[in-house]
Amino acid sequence: MNIELSLFWVSVTLYAIASIQFIRALVFRLENPMRAGRHIALIGLVVHSLFIAVRWLRIGHFPFISLFELVSLGSWFCMAMFLIIAKRWKGYSLLGAVVVPFSFLMMGFASQTYLGTVPISPALKSYWLYIHIFFALLSYGCYVTAAGCGILFLLKEGHPNVPDANLLDIRGYRFILFGFTNHAIMVASGAIWANQAWGRYWGWDPIETWSLITWFVYAFYLHARLVRGWKGKGCAWLSIISVLLLLLCFWGIPLFSKTIHSFGEIF
Repeated sequence: MNIELSLFWVSVTLYAIASIQFIRALVFRLENPMRAGRHIALIGLVVHSLFIAVRWLRIGHFPFISLFELVSLGSWFCMAMFLIIAKRWKGYSLLGAVVVPFSFLMMGFASQTYLGTVPISPALKSYWLYIHIFFALLSYGCYVTAAGCGILFLLKEGHPNVPDANLLDIRGYRFILFGFTNHAIMVASGAIWANQAWGRYWGWDPIETWSLITWFVYAFYLHARLVRGWKGKGCAWLSIISVLLLLLCFWGIPLFSKTIHSFGEIF
């Protein structure tokens, strides 16, 4: 096995061990496994970063073309965002019980779509594509974190390691607001890139259509909260349902539908 795949599987293994620690902390209400899980997750992220760097050097361009690369990058963004939050806000380490297993499973999914090398086509050699993907992954990380806040909100009752329910509710909303803004930039930059690549801003490609639908779902969340006054369990459940739709949009549709977003297979 080459060094690239070795680094990939070491990071997957570390994420798996960290997941077990965080789930132990959640189920048995323990502090030590939560600290251990955070440290192991950080080591896993470092190894994951090395994997991305090695692949980048080997293929000669930033690894964002294949589904394998994009899912791996999405997992990296989620882990990085979680570790920053856990460091910045005391009491939010237990978000790892949601985010770390999720990232581990996404890495497992990525491993099923592995491609050794995907050549970069002229359509992908665009500054706007880098912007498009960056904001897509940033919004993805925000939405996953918001869903994690929603799950912890629903599990809050009687758990000593879960932050205050009101703070979880507010921060989940703020992550969705931030993700929603990034999502809008992602759609706009993607339209500019599409015009450069294919001479049209919008073509109702399945990924384009479902990305817009997902954006409207999160717009409904914000409308329900800001205008209709929704809070608490309703918003928590909506954040969880919305992120499931997001996963279908970004990772599910390219597997079952012909799309120009087939990550190197059609370009």
